[in-house]
Amino acid sequence: MTKTINGAIVAYSLMVIGMGVQAYFFPSEGKDPSSVSLIASSAIGLLMLASLGLWTKNPRAGRIMSLVLAVAAFGRFIGVFMKDKAIYPAGVVVFTSLLLIGLLGFGHMAAAKAKKQEAQG
Repeated sequence: MTKTINGAIVAYSLMVIGMGVQAYFFPSEGKDPSSVSLIASSAIGLLMLASLGLWTKNPRAGRIMSLVLAVAAFGRFIGVFMKDKAIYPAGVVVFTSLLLIGLLGFGHMAAAKAKKQEAQG
């Protein structure tokens, strides 16, 4: 399960960074390059990757950091998605953030169940 979650975090990080790069270097027609998108997405993506490094030293803190970042990205884009009904980029970030949040929750519950079973016998 850990490999799946780590892979999802890496994929999410690269996707978010890529979307920021696209918003800056290849903006949609009629829009200006967005340096805010580039900086914010790079920060979220790099912090997500840093959460994997933290996970090796303190797994709980690393997963909490990943969860907080995914919730922050979800919170930032859910309003845009609801207002504009834009599938890209807002809908993509909302959907992938929800997937990552769900995967992190499932991983937590699976680890808690394994720990409980280990303690019982």
